[in-house]
Amino acid sequence: HTAGLPRGDVGLLDALQAIPGAGFEYSNVGVSALGALLGADDEDVIQERIGLPDVTTMLDVEQLGRLAPGHDEKGRPVVTPVYPPGAPSGGLYGTVADLLVFVRQYLTPDAARRLAVTDRLCWMVDGERVWHNGALPGYRSYLAFCPGAGTGVAVLSNTAISVDDLGVEVLSVLGPAAGGVGFD
Repeated sequence: HTAGLPRGDVGLLDALQAIPGAGFEYSNVGVSALGALLGADDEDVIQERIGLPDVTTMLDVEQLGRLAPGHDEKGRPVVTPVYPPGAPSGGLYGTVADLLVFVRQYLTPDAARRLAVTDRLCWMVDGERVWHNGALPGYRSYLAFCPGAGTGVAVLSNTAISVDDLGVEVLSVLGPAAGGVGFD
């Protein structure tokens, strides 16, 4: 998010006007470019190298049976969106357990943690809190961790109502000042 690429879809010439390092701007275009560097096996990278075998872009029959139908802000059912295959900036299916495994990896000192905390690769950083959220019609998500406290939270919802405040509140309760526990 510091490559200077825009947030959403733009023409190639506009994207090439980017000034790397000029500042922070959330960019789905940048995440898609990063995914393109992984190649066609980006799902294999997620499942095998990152260690999240249940995270996928295309649900199998068993996973489809576990999918909670999405709802709008008023609780009305919405059609479950199908994100374009190969678009790593969204459209991943997973569980809270998957996301907590992912967060746990960031709470250990290594290069991935440096990328998240220092280089802000695909993450937003507010003080001690490192976070990201997501939204598709009928769904919201929030994932955050505090490296210093060794705590993290994952919230998934099958409603279009934001879960960010809930995630922030849970993370604050888990913090050391509140006597919360981490993943150790």
